[in-house]
Amino acid sequence: MNADGYGTDRRRHQVDSTEARITEENRKSVTESGDSMGNVGLGVESNWIDDFLTSFHAVNRYLRKGMLTEGGQSITRLQWTLLRHVHRRGDATMGDLAEMFGVRPSTVSQMADRLEREGLIRRASSHEDARIKVVSLTEKGEALFREMAAVMARRLEHGMEKLEAEERQQLLLLLEKLASSLAGANHS
Repeated sequence: MNADGYGTDRRRHQVDSTEARITEENRKSVTESGDSMGNVGLGVESNWIDDFLTSFHAVNRYLRKGMLTEGGQSITRLQWTLLRHVHRRGDATMGDLAEMFGVRPSTVSQMADRLEREGLIRRASSHEDARIKVVSLTEKGEALFREMAAVMARRLEHGMEKLEAEERQQLLLLLEKLASSLAGANHS
């Protein structure tokens, strides 16, 4: 089994080929059987969901591919997400990070332990409440974040170059709208 979890290069090619396209048959089925979102009467046609998830997964995998091993430094996707979150906020409490990941603080603490050993973050007691640990990036952590962000930007630029400026803006607005809608959704 190779590093990305696929048994063979042939299997990886099959998955890539499948994920990279939305078949004409699926598009035709949605168009003929319902509205643009695939809604059919009281039921919902699932093709648009499959198409969305397949496309989203393919984009996500493309962006992640090779990004987490730049410059001889190897980190996991979750560690990258933690670094990115701390970079954006300036600092974060362990509780903030646990909430963001949807896990217990002890789980985040284990991840932070490794990042701290690697010299990428530092933890200190909050000035307001010594019981609260605040995470911040070290200079090494900031440098790694910038390096990884640059790789991500290059990978995005490569993929987005086929879109017109107006299409890129539309895509961003739609993704923001979807994210906002999902964040406010009641998942009962």
